Amino acid sequence: MGIISLAAGQPEAAAEYHRKAFQLIEERAARQPDQVSEVAKMASLAWYHRFSTGNLAKAQEYGLLYRQLAPSQAPAHQDLGSAYNLGGQFEQAIPLHQEAIRLNPNFAAPYRNLAEAFIRLNRFAEARDTLRNALGLKLEFTEYHTQLYQLAFIDGDAAGMQQQFDWAKGKPEEYVAFDWQTGAAAIKGQWRRAQEFSRQAINLAALSDNPELAARYGAEQALRAAVLGDCQASKASATQGLTFGRGRIPLARAALAFALCGETKQARMLGDELTKRFIEDTASQSIWLPAIRAALELQRGNAGQVIEQLQAIARYEAAAEFWPQYLRGRAYLKLGRGLEASAEFQKVLDHRGYAPLSPLYPLAHLGLARATTLAGDTTKSRNAWENFFAVWKDAEANLPILRDVKREYELAAKR
Repeated sequence: MGIISLAAGQPEAAAEYHRKAFQLIEERAARQPDQVSEVAKMASLAWYHRFSTGNLAKAQEYGLLYRQLAPSQAPAHQDLGSAYNLGGQFEQAIPLHQEAIRLNPNFAAPYRNLAEAFIRLNRFAEARDTLRNALGLKLEFTEYHTQLYQLAFIDGDAAGMQQQFDWAKGKPEEYVAFDWQTGAAAIKGQWRRAQEFSRQAINLAALSDNPELAARYGAEQALRAAVLGDCQASKASATQGLTFGRGRIPLARAALAFALCGETKQARMLGDELTKRFIEDTASQSIWLPAIRAALELQRGNAGQVIEQLQAIARYEAAAEFWPQYLRGRAYLKLGRGLEASAEFQKVLDHRGYAPLSPLYPLAHLGLARATTLAGDTTKSRNAWENFFAVWKDAEANLPILRDVKREYELAAKR
């Protein structure tokens, strides 16, 4: 049930099921120690920490022991690889997922996780081949189609995107397709379309009795609105998302959205809740909370404090969906350090696979344009501006951020 819940986009339900499973195994081991193998204990501990506490160090520690005790079992390799994926250790994850597939070619999960690792490393052809192999074996996983949509979007393959959307039509999980389209529209600066797709994704998820996913969709839309400068819509989406659920993912994203919009009180309240409720959760404590604090410092104009707060994320930057690089880049711009800002925004552009549908990707082009202008590199600046406008060639003309950027570009061009 924990695994099924996770596949359905319900991590908090999954956490509760795995917590219960762990308790039952512990109770049985206490009553009948000869009835619970060391393999079962290590598997249970690895799952418990990966799904329930979120403590990645412990998930990896027990995952290693599980794999050592059961080297011929595909799940032992797959589970450790998944823990590495969550920590952004994709190179280490790849051979584990490959071994899981070798041991059991009909096990669906390793294909999804192997494809994820390849995507994060910009190895898009290998990711596509992995997914095609899985589908060729008649395996099925909603996440396969999410990844294929992302790959098609990166390639500018409209037919490939439509193929995945058509796959989702009429299925119970059709809401995922509207979420894909939300991200794709936001990246292109098509904000009204993104808002409409988001409404459909949230409504369908709620109607499908999946409030956890509705909560996540609402909070993620709040983040998109925040970075695109629509703080009124951001606050509304964050508030809506949190009415559906207050799990670790919506709490973190809503808090960051409030922080980016200067809503200090709300951001701190949600950050405090995240701190207290998910005290062992690595993503919450080592990625999202430092990012939230950094965003608050950025709003206060304390650019140096932004850099300091983001040091805590260094180990997990590959799993942080561009936020540390983006926030650090903005801080360096405020400090007038164009070269350092350029390096941060370039990291986003060089690692597209870290977050294929992130709105921070086009904004990294914009950040690079500003940074190279500040550094006085005319050629790079012109190229960066052109790249930004190419990504947003179909953006809504009345989008406030775009109007401001066009004026900024005209001023920069006159210098």
